[in-house]
Amino acid sequence: ITTPTGEGVTSARTFVRLRRCVLVDAFRIV
Repeated sequence: ITTPTGEGVTSARTFVRLRRCVLVDAFRIV
């Protein structure tokens, strides 16, 4: 997910959100 504006802050936030989603999915699968 890349945004044309505010790549620094938004990318970090989206990265954390994506990682959280992945972790939640992994826990749900387990």
